[in-house]
Amino acid sequence: MLAPHFALVAASDASLPQLRLATRLPGVCYFAALGEANALAAQRVDLVSVAQAFHWLDHERFYAEVDRVAAPGAALALFGYGRLRTTAALEAMINRFHDETVGPYWPAERRLVEQGYRGFTIPIEEVPAPLLAIEGNLSLPELLGYLRTWSAVGRYLAVHGQDPVEALAAELASEWGKPATPRKIVWPLFIRAGRWLGSGATRTRP
Repeated sequence: MLAPHFALVAASDASLPQLRLATRLPGVCYFAALGEANALAAQRVDLVSVAQAFHWLDHERFYAEVDRVAAPGAALALFGYGRLRTTAALEAMINRFHDETVGPYWPAERRLVEQGYRGFTIPIEEVPAPLLAIEGNLSLPELLGYLRTWSAVGRYLAVHGQDPVEALAAELASEWGKPATPRKIVWPLFIRAGRWLGSGATRTRP
């Protein structure tokens, strides 16, 4: 998403397995690092972006690191995606699975994503973001594969020793039709972005 617009994109993640899964693109440098500490040179970064991970960061340390690497006039963008949208019948099944079946296994920080990070006052000169979404056409097996990436599904599996998606798969199949038939899936994006004001700017935490 960023690579076509910048001469160089430095893409980091704390997880080596996640980095190994990343699609390799020209103009992107991949490396393992914490968001709160990395090997980037000081005052060289024009845009710091955090995708679906701001709730995991130590914000004081992260803001200090943004202070260090940000070039004059740099921007900070925090973004993520909300619950998927599809047909009403499929949505109802998936939302029930999200809230009831694996609901108790979501980490507490999940609510911050659900709120679009609106609980934070962030030290940026914020600008309104356009309405954007991720869209894809997924088969039923592909959708089930996505659901199995949910952290709450992993925690449920660790506690109970069985995959909760199996029961949901049978329910979805009754509505889906042929499993290989692609259906449109939409993930609404939320974005909080603007010019970086510095870690000394007034802010609050939820």
